[in-house]
Amino acid sequence: MRFAKVLITCGIFVILFFEATEFSYAALPSSKGQRESLLEEGSISTLKEEEPAFSFESDSFARYIPRESVYSQQGKLGIIDTGSEQSIKTKAFGVLPVGFIVGARYIGIENSTGVTLPASLTSVSLGMEVTGPFFGIDKTYSFIGLYPSWYDSNWQCRSASFRTPFTVLAIRKPNERLTLIAGVAAFPEFQNEVTPVIGFRYLPNDRLTFDLIPPKPSISYKLNKELSIFAEGGLTNNEYNVKKDGNKSEILKYEEMNLGGGFSYQLGKNALFSLSAGSVMSHRLKYKDYVGKIRVKNGSYVNLGVLIKI
Repeated sequence: MRFAKVLITCGIFVILFFEATEFSYAALPSSKGQRESLLEEGSISTLKEEEPAFSFESDSFARYIPRESVYSQQGKLGIIDTGSEQSIKTKAFGVLPVGFIVGARYIGIENSTGVTLPASLTSVSLGMEVTGPFFGIDKTYSFIGLYPSWYDSNWQCRSASFRTPFTVLAIRKPNERLTLIAGVAAFPEFQNEVTPVIGFRYLPNDRLTFDLIPPKPSISYKLNKELSIFAEGGLTNNEYNVKKDGNKSEILKYEEMNLGGGFSYQLGKNALFSLSAGSVMSHRLKYKDYVGKIRVKNGSYVNLGVLIKI
């Protein structure tokens, strides 16, 4: 009963976080999805002095959104969303944390509506991140990340789909339990090219963690050394350059918000498995310069994640 109350409380906090940031993040068109890699890879873990000189990390997920009816037209739409990101982190000159990233994401679309959509949306990203001092201010760090990427369909990686997102953050660690993050994420050639980034991570005790960093805030509670429960939220808002009606290029927006919860299991020191489920809201696909829009009714999702660190 106690654990159920904790999970319910975590869910309420996540919902309140989204409500408080709805204007700043939910209204941003293309930038939220890419912020996943911007913020997760720009994590505070790189600032820990005990970090080894070299580390490898692989973060993968598979998410299923069952077919759901859409508004104002016949048909249904379902999603199979998978992604993987590999990163190598080292320390330049023995002190400056540097990360190199390769990532890919595949969104398979099951569509029976009257709007013509590609069978899949794909993205391929490279990245380099550097963490360093922030103008000599004590307990404050700077983070800069550059992520050349292709947002296309069917793994085409055409020059028209190439973008160069980047992020600049200030990270403040007043103590070991609190980390504050503020900065901007920039997305050249997207509709909204600059997005503010504000969040924090707080550990009131050894069991509870508030990780309220957009676009994927979460609150977790450790039941023991291996097993944790968590509430999670997510915002996705990407733009893909796809071919439509032959060779004509069109910008297709993919938007959704989700809220849910689940559990994670730590297997040894190097592997973390997670399983979560919840509700999908504000789910839309629409062409930027073409008459064609799908608003999917609220549905559900199931997500499996695997994180490996060496």
